[in-house]
Amino acid sequence: MMKSRSVVADSKQTLACVFLSIALLIGLGLNYLYGIWWADPVAGLIIVFFAAKEGYEALNEEKLC
Repeated sequence: MMKSRSVVADSKQTLACVFLSIALLIGLGLNYLYGIWWADPVAGLIIVFFAAKEGYEALNEEKLC
């Protein structure tokens, strides 16, 4: 098992990008396909919540540089 902090941080970044992309695609898809106008803003709120959570966890992490 690799214990490189940079590899772990990169994998977390990739996972975050995947989740954010999925939320964006679902919101835009619901808006475009079904005319649910509020789906895109809800996806934006999900993205804001997720980004704030990740930022909070990064600031409270023990191994800060």
